[in-house]
Amino acid sequence: MKVFSDQLLDHHRIITDSAADQILSLLYQRPENFDKRIHDPVAQIKNLASQNISPYKEFLIDFYTKPAWVDFDRMLPGSKLFIRNSLVAAVSLAAAGLIESYTSQKGNKVLIATGRLHTDIAARIFETGEMVKATVSPGGLQPGGDGLEALLKVRFLHAAVRSYIKNSGHWQNQWGEPINQEDMAGTLIMFSMVTLRSIKELGVPVTREEEESYHHLWRYAGHLLGVSDTLLTDTPDEEIALYNLIKARQFHPDEDSRTLATALLQGVANSPPFFLPFDAVCELSRMLIGEELADGLQLPSSFLWRTIFTGIRMGFVPVQMALSKVSVLREASYQLGELYINSNLEHGLPSGKSSYQLKITKNNTSLKNAAGNI
Repeated sequence: MKVFSDQLLDHHRIITDSAADQILSLLYQRPENFDKRIHDPVAQIKNLASQNISPYKEFLIDFYTKPAWVDFDRMLPGSKLFIRNSLVAAVSLAAAGLIESYTSQKGNKVLIATGRLHTDIAARIFETGEMVKATVSPGGLQPGGDGLEALLKVRFLHAAVRSYIKNSGHWQNQWGEPINQEDMAGTLIMFSMVTLRSIKELGVPVTREEEESYHHLWRYAGHLLGVSDTLLTDTPDEEIALYNLIKARQFHPDEDSRTLATALLQGVANSPPFFLPFDAVCELSRMLIGEELADGLQLPSSFLWRTIFTGIRMGFVPVQMALSKVSVLREASYQLGELYINSNLEHGLPSGKSSYQLKITKNNTSLKNAAGNI
């Protein structure tokens, strides 16, 4: 079992994804290699790799080479669990996983720098949803899968964000590197363990096989996103241990945390996937992330909505238990879950698939102001 320590994570706060950073830097240092008809940097890299140009070809070979520990069949129960319970999973990701990630006092400065998560909320959430759907869909991470291609684009999006922030003049060394390895590992846990924990909290029964499957799926996703093998957990228990350490180190909500959390919850209130008023989504988030973090985020509490959610959960649990035991019902719930995901993404991304390219919504100076708050 891997052992994680403050010393290890301190070291990984100054390490990024050097492989992707170097490829993107080289791409823009050599404009003579550009095909001006191609505007997507990942498409540019693939075009150069197809011409056997180094190091683009080597990077893609490494990216598409499946590690020996990856087992696609093992991912299937976790994939089906997510899609079968897509409404609960979407709520869990947004109200728990994303909200909890904003409490990272140093890591949230990246989100403040780009401005999109408090000024372009709806589009950003649906883009994240599209990435998650592509990743968790059965076969999504296999050769030719949509998830594989989405994660490649997100990896270079992260590299572009790092380059932008480092050149902004406002990044503070005390935050570590932007999108560093500790923050990448922490974010991965939000999509994996925290989302699964919240799915269970909302009343969905999860078997140990499904838990290990879901963890295995996101472990490979983390590998594809450039998370260091040192911080890729081998088991769900290791993931919990790493989560607890990162939480103790980083989850101390500040004003930026509150800005991001409030913006997201206001953005999803009365909209998919919640269809609930603001007070209700705040109480739902409070139930899923715990009172301490919710108080730090200054989320309003509602006794009425807590009572309603508790009652719904009491009725939801036996329904879920029945669904888990009847194969016909499980298949029907899977089909409905897939329909729910697709219809919401069509609503949220009417122009089609996300480009996963860097978009800056404003010239944000709050990074400079935030430096004195840590």
